[in-house]
Amino acid sequence: MPVDEARLAVSRAFTAVVRGGAYAPQAAKREFSALDIQQRRFALKLLNETLDQIYYLDYCLANFANYETTADGLVDILRLGACQICFLDSVPDHAALDSTVELAKARGFERQAGFVNGVLRNFLRRRAKIVLPDKGKDPEGYLSARYSWPKWMTHMFVQQLGVEAAEGFMSYRPDHHMTIRANPLKGAATQKVLERLEKAGVPCRLGELVPEAIQILSADNLAATPLFQKGYIAIQGEGSQLISRLCAETAGKGATILDACAAPGGKTAAVAAYLDGACTLTAWDIHEHRVELIRQTLNRLGVEAQIELHDAGLPDDRRFDMVLVDAPCSGLGIAYNSPDIKIQRKQREMDELIAIQRRILTNAAEMVKEGGHLLYSTCTVSRRENENNVSWLLEHDKTLEAVPLREVLPDLPAEEGSHMLQLLPHVHHAEGFFMALMRKRP
Repeated sequence: MPVDEARLAVSRAFTAVVRGGAYAPQAAKREFSALDIQQRRFALKLLNETLDQIYYLDYCLANFANYETTADGLVDILRLGACQICFLDSVPDHAALDSTVELAKARGFERQAGFVNGVLRNFLRRRAKIVLPDKGKDPEGYLSARYSWPKWMTHMFVQQLGVEAAEGFMSYRPDHHMTIRANPLKGAATQKVLERLEKAGVPCRLGELVPEAIQILSADNLAATPLFQKGYIAIQGEGSQLISRLCAETAGKGATILDACAAPGGKTAAVAAYLDGACTLTAWDIHEHRVELIRQTLNRLGVEAQIELHDAGLPDDRRFDMVLVDAPCSGLGIAYNSPDIKIQRKQREMDELIAIQRRILTNAAEMVKEGGHLLYSTCTVSRRENENNVSWLLEHDKTLEAVPLREVLPDLPAEEGSHMLQLLPHVHHAEGFFMALMRKRP
């Protein structure tokens, strides 16, 4: 039987992500464009599920195949087959096995087709007997295998959160598909958008952290609707909305605001919306294609801003009332929605990443006016990138002082008097964003 086009496309996309470092959405867009709607849905499900479960699958397959003596391409094909057996209820076991054997042939492994068949048959027969590490004796090994995270990340989460909270974080899967907000700059209001969505049969509800956030419970493609295309709504996670709200409330109307790492422009647009456009916005990014993304986002949402190609780590003579640094980070707080993050982030790269964050923070602090504010945020759950960076900055720049978050937003789930907040997906049901607020001393 010939291999179907969907599985062949998934195989190419999966290899591009795992072996080539491609971003999963970009690989999917490139490889799935020729598929019909039903094939595309299956392909996206198989790609994302295999990426998300790759460490669990590897733990199981190690009982039946030696990766060190198996070609990389074959390893990836085995992963895709095992994922269908374990996690895709719509695919019968025999279909998963047969289609994976045919996939191996189509990808140039005709001579190894028997090997693939044998490994997956053994996997089918014996997978119920596979034993995970003992949680009591080896909690990190258990969590890594059970919830499919690399061991170095698992170690970090256990050290920071403890075993039970780490398990809550690592096992979290949201019950909603996406989060949006109404865009008042185009005359849209939260209640009106809710009513329109409900009338269209799109199940939704209000968020928990941000009153204006709307959680979409179904997998509807809202980006293809007039609501999105005409700028009445923006797709933006609740954690991201909360940072935008904190930025806007701190700065106030009439403020000059720099979004130093702005792409794709969601926070910039939300800040403008919270302030009814009554602010002077500047948005930077270091990459030309991402600057174009900012421009497209702000144009669609009716936001006026000075958009510039600029490295936030380089000096600038201008001074602003508010500087928002949503820094490049490891992204671990959104890995449940972007499973390629778990694969592509490497422990050895953390020092370099932190150096970049500190360079941007140091430069951003220089651009804050006296009495103005610096808001630092990331979408990660890593103390080295978050709390440690803020403590380092306050220690090295005595012109800055910490500002308790609840002085600005009393309803924030931050500790009383704390200038920092780490959102945890399993606790706050939002992305794992971090935020810290500082002020330039007069």
